[in-house]
Amino acid sequence: MANQRNQRMQATILLAYENLLSDKPFRKITVQDISDAALVHRSTFYKHFQDQYDLLEALFEQKRQQSKLTIDQIFTHPFETLNSFGNARFQETLRHQFNDDAFRDAFLNYLIHLCKDTVDDDQRLVRFLAVGRIKGLTLWITVGNAPYNIFTDTATLDNIFNNPLNTVNY
Repeated sequence: MANQRNQRMQATILLAYENLLSDKPFRKITVQDISDAALVHRSTFYKHFQDQYDLLEALFEQKRQQSKLTIDQIFTHPFETLNSFGNARFQETLRHQFNDDAFRDAFLNYLIHLCKDTVDDDQRLVRFLAVGRIKGLTLWITVGNAPYNIFTDTATLDNIFNNPLNTVNY
C-alpha cells in the first residue's frame, strides 16, 4: 500500500513538473514552484526526488517508457528519437526548453545515466562516445549557428551522427 502511495505521489509531482515546464523556463523553476504546483510540502518533494535535475531525469525516463523507445534507438538515431519522446504536448515542451543550456545538459546527463546502465563494457564505451557526438552536434547547431534544426532536420542530423567523417557533404 505504501508503495502505491509513493507511486501516486511521484506521478503527481511529475505531472505538476511537466505542466510547469510547458509554461515556465527551466532555469526559473524552483523546488518550491514544483511543490506548490503539486500541492505538496517541500519535504514531500525531497522524500521522492533529490532535486529538480533528478525529477527531470525521472520525467525523461517516464516519457521514454511511455513512448516505448529502446535505449538502442536513442543511441543509433538520437534526433529522430528525440522527436518521439512523449506526446505532442511534451514535444512542444522539449522544443521550448531545448534552447536552455541547463535543460540540454540535463538531457545529456540522462543519456549518460542510460550509458551507465549498459551491461556490456564495449557497448557502454560506444554509448558514451555517442553522447559526446550528440552533444557536439547540438552545440554545433545552437552555438555554431549550423543551418539545421534539432527537431525538423532529424534524418540529416542522424546521418551526420552516424557518418561523422562524411560531414563535408553537409
